Amino acid sequence: LQMVTAILFSVFTFIFALYIWSIWKRIPFTETMINIACIIINAYPSVIVISMFILIMQILWILWWSALSVAYLSQTQWNNGTLLLLLISFYWNLEVFKNIGHTTVCGVAATWFFVDQQTITNQATLKSLKRAMTTSLGSIALGSLIVAFIAALRQLVVIIRQQTKHDLM
Repeated sequence: LQMVTAILFSVFTFIFALYIWSIWKRIPFTETMINIACIIINAYPSVIVISMFILIMQILWILWWSALSVAYLSQTQWNNGTLLLLLISFYWNLEVFKNIGHTTVCGVAATWFFVDQQTITNQATLKSLKRAMTTSLGSIALGSLIVAFIAALRQLVVIIRQQTKHDLM
């Protein structure tokens, strides 16, 4: 048993060493990207505040959606179509929140990249958030809807698979 364990760990160590060897040349690029991200966060610390606000909004949405869904599903007879629509609404709002935050952070990074460093203002985060909430909201909503539909279908398939597995036993 000890010999089998030693061989198994040796194989996993060898596979991990191959993985490290294959990505070793990407480490300097990753280091540069992390350094740039730290410079941007130091220049615009309000990005962290926006990210935390988006996270809080997502948590509140999960709690609100869960309470309403449980109340609705416990009072009515539901089918898979109702469940699909509820799941789409759940995932769609989560994706919209996430993508608003992502678009805001990307706007701040673009501001850092394209604007002269001597003219940095603290308004970059608010301007990026405003663009994400106004002119980019349609694109954010459409992309989020597509992702939400796929995620809801995937979750519905998992639920149906679990139900049929229990019905077969």
